[in-house]
Amino acid sequence: MRLHAGDAALDFAATDIHDREIRLADFAGRWLLLSFVRYAGCPHCGLRIFYLTSRYAELQQRGLSIVAVTESSLEQTRSQQVLNDAPFAIIADPQRHLFRQFGAESSPWGALLGKLIRRDEMAEARARGLRGPMNGNLFRMPADFLIGPDGKIRLAHYGHDLGDHLPFQAIDEMLTGGVPEVTTHPIR
Repeated sequence: MRLHAGDAALDFAATDIHDREIRLADFAGRWLLLSFVRYAGCPHCGLRIFYLTSRYAELQQRGLSIVAVTESSLEQTRSQQVLNDAPFAIIADPQRHLFRQFGAESSPWGALLGKLIRRDEMAEARARGLRGPMNGNLFRMPADFLIGPDGKIRLAHYGHDLGDHLPFQAIDEMLTGGVPEVTTHPIR
């Protein structure tokens, strides 16, 4: 079941890859980007984490916290340097409890589409060494939720292909009080 803007974000409690307890309630009064990436070795997801990391200090100053969720095991997630070194919480969810709770989906067509249209991103991920073993659902689509300080979802973005994440432009517009128009964009 998909969630939509205006829905209350669903409470959760999980342990991140550095053994810290993470709860939705911890972010009350702050903006939160809850980003569901595919599996730990996914090059598109590694690139997304790379860009989130590169903008993290600036986004954090603007009141945004970030939590990313991967469906790989704790060991597989920790083995990917870009995930292990992220300055924000990464949750390994191999049983896909959070994926189901937030309605993250799978799509063979979306995976095929992503392979066809995101070749430049794949090349960039490869050049940055952001490719690991395939250790998850190859058809999993990413999903992003921008949750407001009041705990309500302000933007719910379900990816149409394997690299389709909520664009930074939409996040920036929402943080400055604008009303973003969200379409399928590159991951940056």
